[in-house]
Amino acid sequence: MSDSVGGPVRRARLLRHPWTPVVAMASLPVLLLVADELTPPSIRFGPLMVAAPPLSAAFCGPGGVLVVILVMLPSVILSGRANGQLDSSNFPVQLATILLISVAALAASAVRRRRERQLAQSRSTVELLQGVLLHPRRSGSARSPWPAST
Repeated sequence: MSDSVGGPVRRARLLRHPWTPVVAMASLPVLLLVADELTPPSIRFGPLMVAAPPLSAAFCGPGGVLVVILVMLPSVILSGRANGQLDSSNFPVQLATILLISVAALAASAVRRRRERQLAQSRSTVELLQGVLLHPRRSGSARSPWPAST
């Protein structure tokens, strides 16, 4: 395991960084926007951008999901402009749907984060209880019912 520039240790640290999933998920709408710009208007990638917030809700906290949403919304609008969809009567419906899905993803991420904290608290309590039950301290005149091992 070397720690040279770009070595395995550095890559492993980078993959464990808390902002790595946020950057990966925020790059999805940008990459789809670039693909949308490079293809003819008959091929539209804008609707695929709606996948970014729900995917980020699985890997990121609410702040990360919000960053992804803030990157996705302008990408959707720019994609709609590139494909001539901004003037269509369907575009406001698409935008409202994307906003609804984004808000739901944000809420799901917040609930997931809260449940993770509750689980961590429960684990901490169980570990403390387990330590007390498996390794009781001898105090004062209290005697153990089991003979002392020698």
